[in-house]
Amino acid sequence: MQRTLIPCPFCGSQQAKLSYPQRCVKCAECGTCGPTGETAEQGARLWNHRATVPAYHPTAPLGLIGGH
Repeated sequence: MQRTLIPCPFCGSQQAKLSYPQRCVKCAECGTCGPTGETAEQGARLWNHRATVPAYHPTAPLGLIGGH
């Protein structure tokens, strides 16, 4: 089954490819590897799942978030 992969979260490249022996996705541009799944399909699903990053974190030092 062919699954559409979203761009690399680190460099934005569209050159992410599913690696069947390792059951993960690897970016051909920067070399980032996604999480390994039990199947290649699961590896692709894990690559496409992104955590939501909060705009503000109460314990982060000022100046590190949002340029304040």
